Amino acid sequence: MKTPREIRHKIKQAKYRHLKRAIRNGLSRKPCNCYYNRVVRPPNQPNMGVCMKGAQDLSTWKGVVCDENMGGLGKASDCPFFKEKRTKEEITQKFEDFFNDADFIEVAKEYPDLAALMWVLTDSDDDDTPMTENISEEKD
Repeated sequence: MKTPREIRHKIKQAKYRHLKRAIRNGLSRKPCNCYYNRVVRPPNQPNMGVCMKGAQDLSTWKGVVCDENMGGLGKASDCPFFKEKRTKEEITQKFEDFFNDADFIEVAKEYPDLAALMWVLTDSDDDDTPMTENISEEKD
C-alpha cells in the first residue's frame, strides 16, 4: 500500500498535468480564446462566435463569423488580429483559485482522478503510516 506521502506526491503530479493541459488549451489559437471573439445568438439559430475586431465603428464593421463549428479553427490560426484572452498567469491563478475555493464534489466533477486520490487521504492521519494501518484492528 502507498503511504500518504506517496499519495500526496501523486496528487501534486496529477495537478501539474491538469494545469499544463489547462494552459495549453487556454493559450491555443481557437476562436474561444481570442480577445475579440464574442458569442452571439442570431434569431432562430444556435449560438455562434463572431469576431468583434473593429466593432467600435459600426458604419464600416462587417461581422465575421469565427466559430469552431463553422471553420473558425482555421480562421483563428491564421488571423493577424488574434489576441489571447488570458495570460498563462491568469490561467494558472484561476486553476489555483478553483482548488482553493471548490468543495470536494466540484473537484470530483471536474477532476475525478484527483478526487479519488484526495478521498484516500481523508482517513489518513500520519504522514508515513501506510493506509492499511488505518483499517480496523480486527482481522479475524
